[in-house]
Amino acid sequence: MSAPSALPAQVAAGPAELDPEQLAMLRGLRQGTLLPLLLRTYRDQMAQQLGAMNAAVAAGDVAALGGVAHSLKSASYSIGARRIGDLCAAIEAAARRGDASDAPRGCAQLAEAWERLQPEIEGHLAR
Repeated sequence: MSAPSALPAQVAAGPAELDPEQLAMLRGLRQGTLLPLLLRTYRDQMAQQLGAMNAAVAAGDVAALGGVAHSLKSASYSIGARRIGDLCAAIEAAARRGDASDAPRGCAQLAEAWERLQPEIEGHLAR
C-alpha cells in the first residue's frame, strides 16, 4: 500500500470507521477471539501512541515521529481503521522526508479520528 504524500485536508466522517471486511476476516480467526484482543490492545495503547507523537512533534524529533506513525499505521490497518492508518502514513512519509511542518495538524486530525473511532471499538467489545 503506498503512503499518501501529504496530509488530507480533513478526515471525512463516515458511517463506520472500521472496515467491515477487515472486521469480518478478523472475526473468523482463532474462533473469534482475535478481534476483541486486537481491539482492546489498540484502544489501550492509543493514548500512549498519540502522546508519543505529540511529544516527538514538540521536541522536533522527526525520526521518533516517523517511528510512532509507522507503528500506529500498521496497528490501524490491521484492525481496519483506515482513516487513522492513512493519516499515519502521511505523517510517516513526511517524516521520512524530514518534514514535520504538517505534523501538529496531523496529530490534531489523529485525535479527532480517534474520537470518532473510540465508540465503534467500544461497541464491538461490548458484543
